[in-house]
Amino acid sequence: MSTSQTISAPDPTSLRRLYALFLPLALSGAFFPIARPIVSAALARTPEPELALAAFSIVLSLTTPLISPLFGMRQIVTALCVDADMVRRLGRVVLGLGLIATLPLLIVSIPTVYLAFTDRVLGIPPAIAAMGPPAMLLMSTSPLLTIGRAYYQGVLVYYDRANPIGLGAFGYLVVSTVVVFIAVSWLELSGAVSAALALLSANAIYLVIVWWPTRALYRGEKPRIPARRDSFDESKRSGRYILRLYRPLAVSATLTACIEPVIQAAMARAPDPTISLAAYSVSVSVVWLMRTHLWNMQQVVIARVHDHTSYAAVRRWMLSLSLGSTAVLAIFLWPPAGEWFFGDVIGLTGPVRDFAWRGFALLIIMPFFQGWRSLYHGTLIALGTTRRIQTAALGRAAVLVLCLVIGVAHGRLAGLYVAVGATLMAELTEVLSLHVAVRRQWARRAAALRTNELGTSE
Repeated sequence: MSTSQTISAPDPTSLRRLYALFLPLALSGAFFPIARPIVSAALARTPEPELALAAFSIVLSLTTPLISPLFGMRQIVTALCVDADMVRRLGRVVLGLGLIATLPLLIVSIPTVYLAFTDRVLGIPPAIAAMGPPAMLLMSTSPLLTIGRAYYQGVLVYYDRANPIGLGAFGYLVVSTVVVFIAVSWLELSGAVSAALALLSANAIYLVIVWWPTRALYRGEKPRIPARRDSFDESKRSGRYILRLYRPLAVSATLTACIEPVIQAAMARAPDPTISLAAYSVSVSVVWLMRTHLWNMQQVVIARVHDHTSYAAVRRWMLSLSLGSTAVLAIFLWPPAGEWFFGDVIGLTGPVRDFAWRGFALLIIMPFFQGWRSLYHGTLIALGTTRRIQTAALGRAAVLVLCLVIGVAHGRLAGLYVAVGATLMAELTEVLSLHVAVRRQWARRAAALRTNELGTSE
């Protein structure tokens, strides 16, 4: 009886099951980024669009550095929420991190503090800064809402209930769109406040949508979430272990967020700075259309990789996904398709269009790199070691800066090519570093297994 049940049980690492778990995460990666441009489009329809867009841009620039590191908790929760006890422990850590990130934003939202900071530190004109404090107060809720959403997403993915994540992302898009246009058109709120209110409402709806289904996981005679799993290593239940696993992810995310201004500064000092700056942003944004969902595949890797056999199966799935994503982008390498997309669709003309298409052609391998990056990130987290992720991120940053310096010092390449070349070298460095780290982890596991087998046989 048990043999037949084992044979008939679906393989959680089959391509069909992996894609079924991944689809809601892919939808999240598609819906979530669209909301920001729609909010910007609404602000462009306010009586003072330049002031509204500038004021909200400043608010975002102050909140993003505190929010970006919090997304790493989504992976940690996915890896560790093995029972109800761990879900509670993780919840306490999540709440603490959210409150720590919220406090600085609340302080900055005080009008006198905000105006002094934007004037003396950032040098923002008073007309723009004056619109910021109310929006800053609303945006100060973002850390708690963001990390709360990440917490429940991790639980849903681990217990194979990911569909609400895609629904939540769609709800985020709809609510942010409706609220921002109501606030701008009917309530006639200032642009920055309208945008902040829209994102607050959308984040709250997203949080509720992913929280509600987790309640059912505790119910029934045999709940999906067991009270306590005795086989789980007791040392991994401490808050210290959770934070130690999370810290390298936070450092990696912070480095990624902080390195972008360095790329912009390098292009500004290389030949053709104006065209390069304009074209690079377009090239990167187009490539990200086929990269965001590959970033989200980390959670699937964490939830499904338990041994080298499952790792090999997930690696095959990753290859099919990353190669497929790269192939879709390759359509625009055909000159007529590229001219249509970058010219007619995006609206670029002249040298900017040509530069953007060339930059895109060079960056087209980025989804393939991202697939490997997500596979290695997820595997290291699943194996309980994240220090090498931080090491790889530091290596990436060092190579990026070095290549940018060499490119600018050379003085003959346009800024676009300096930025693209440095980005590709940095990405390759990180992927290779992660590859070495994963190989070493599997080798150590195999050696430990052989040692245990020898000890048992003796």
